[in-house]
Amino acid sequence: MITRRFELDVDNERATARLRLVAALFVFVGAGLVVVTMTHWFRWVLLVLALAATVGWTVSVARSRRKIREPEGSRLAFDEAGIHLPKASEPIPWSTIKSIHVDEEHLTVLIELRYGDPVKVEPQYRGLSVYDLADALREGLLVHSEAHSEALTIDNTPPAPHELRQ
Repeated sequence: MITRRFELDVDNERATARLRLVAALFVFVGAGLVVVTMTHWFRWVLLVLALAATVGWTVSVARSRRKIREPEGSRLAFDEAGIHLPKASEPIPWSTIKSIHVDEEHLTVLIELRYGDPVKVEPQYRGLSVYDLADALREGLLVHSEAHSEALTIDNTPPAPHELRQ
């Protein structure tokens, strides 16, 4: 069984954090200008919405910085035990995986399990697109099933949109 590791794309994470920080600053300054220049009561509603967006983006920047400082905590790997997701205590065993496909609406890889809710994996790994990530995970599933002589049908067709919104 092959073992593969996928490292966090630190440069992309850093660029996304900068973009969110700039957006938070612009929204904060814009909210201040709205409060100073508008006299209508609606300015307070805009202020609350702008502050909520600013806080949300600032929290997102803090999470990104934590991921950048500790990239090994965001590592994705798979081996004979299964798929080791970031921040998961146990790997997803290969035998519990029903299918792996790309959710093109959300640009994530969906791992459909035989029992339980599907698991979403974001394509945040160096050098991999969402399709490359799905192919690598499918390859691991195929190698595992061949090694254990399991009958496996890999479904590469994405689910219908109404199946995703359950």
